[in-house]
Amino acid sequence: MVRSFLIKYAEIGVKGKNRYIFEDKLTSHIHHSLKRLDGDFSVIKESGRIYAHASSEFDYDEVVSALQCVFGIAGICPMVQIEDNGYFILPGGTPVAAQLQFARTVAPRAERRLWTLHKQDALPEIILQFINRLSDLFFVMARYEMQQQNWTEEKWQSFAYKRKSAISSSQPRTDKQ
Repeated sequence: MVRSFLIKYAEIGVKGKNRYIFEDKLTSHIHHSLKRLDGDFSVIKESGRIYAHASSEFDYDEVVSALQCVFGIAGICPMVQIEDNGYFILPGGTPVAAQLQFARTVAPRAERRLWTLHKQDALPEIILQFINRLSDLFFVMARYEMQQQNWTEEKWQSFAYKRKSAISSSQPRTDKQ
């Protein structure tokens, strides 16, 4: 199931112009730590993030334990990668995916209400951060459900009225006014 890890680091992110040196060194240490484990791993630094990808089976607990011993790592986030489809998808699909998409539409409403409450009575920041990311979580969970069930995602198509006006302007009118 889990094939990748997002590696979070702390103080390296504030290192200025030589930040890449620290990131490269951390990437090297992660690679060295994973090299001695069973499984084939690649460690990639991309857009200010470090990912460890497994191309074969591995012992999850052993990998997490090895990564926790690498100096400079602030967090280890297991990931399930979902391919970017490059287009908008319509909600629906399996019953579970449809419910997750519905929950995704309700989450922003809950977020607005929490912000209103927050203005009157301060809420912990972690709650506001969580609710802000909740709709994204529901979206990813719905896509994951669709992939697990081998269900094809329905692509969004432009509305017919946009094409209809272009077609009707090029055809002669038949009605009399």
